[in-house]
Amino acid sequence: RNKQEMADMSNPPQILRKELIGSGKWLRLQKYYYKDPNGVERCWETLERTTHGPDRAVDAVEVIPILKSKGKPPQLVVIKQFRPSAENVFVELPAGLVDPNEPIQVSALRELKEETGFTGIVVDEGMTCLFGMAVSNTSIKCVTVIIDGDAPENQNPKKSLGEGEFTEVCLIPINEINESLERFAKEGYGIDGKIWLLGFGLNTFSKFF
Repeated sequence: RNKQEMADMSNPPQILRKELIGSGKWLRLQKYYYKDPNGVERCWETLERTTHGPDRAVDAVEVIPILKSKGKPPQLVVIKQFRPSAENVFVELPAGLVDPNEPIQVSALRELKEETGFTGIVVDEGMTCLFGMAVSNTSIKCVTVIIDGDAPENQNPKKSLGEGEFTEVCLIPINEINESLERFAKEGYGIDGKIWLLGFGLNTFSKFF
């Protein structure tokens, strides 16, 4: 084994200090100074949510909503939403920040109702994950929700968006996720990578396992 590998195994990196560069309403930019496995001090710029704190189990939830109706194949409920940072409208999963001391499942159902109008039942609460750890320490849980498309409350779903929020609801057949995303991309929409990974996983397992 080389020295680099041995250093990586025996000397884990250590955070030394943090330096605030600037802060807005929702995000703050910080410098993290740390010691690498070889003992060299380095600096990393990172974004942190201003809402990040001990009163939240995670920073945000992402909802995987599956609409099931009699006589129809299951459909994934997604939304179109403008993202200023990427200068585009994105096809993405319903998602949002967790309120202080709010249970994860309550947060997931609230965000689903606000952004799509649908009401559902939580069937799975995923593990805590980070998707953009190279840039941010934002923690997320993906929550799977089953929506009864035949239920009265889901016949004419009405969104309850906050000020400045605008979404368009789209339904994608579960067995056509990536094909649908390719069509959206050709139309110029940005694509939430988590939806692509979901479709890729389903396609891969159906083909090879």
